[in-house]
Amino acid sequence: MLAQRRGAARLVPLRDAGSAKLTAVAAEMLGDPSYRTAAERMREAFEKVDGPGAAVDAIVAFVGLTPRGSDLPS
Repeated sequence: MLAQRRGAARLVPLRDAGSAKLTAVAAEMLGDPSYRTAAERMREAFEKVDGPGAAVDAIVAFVGLTPRGSDLPS
């Protein structure tokens, strides 16, 4: 998981959902400012990426059409 590798999240197994472990992990994350800092760094990186545009380009490439920004044939 990208957010966990970047220090912005912790992975808690589904079997621990609703358990004291989940509560403890959440409390730890909320008390440790490094998680917020890492999440802010990720947000800043994602803000610089044109996600929808990249998705369009990937779909267009997959189906073999002309990419955005290219001259389309008349």
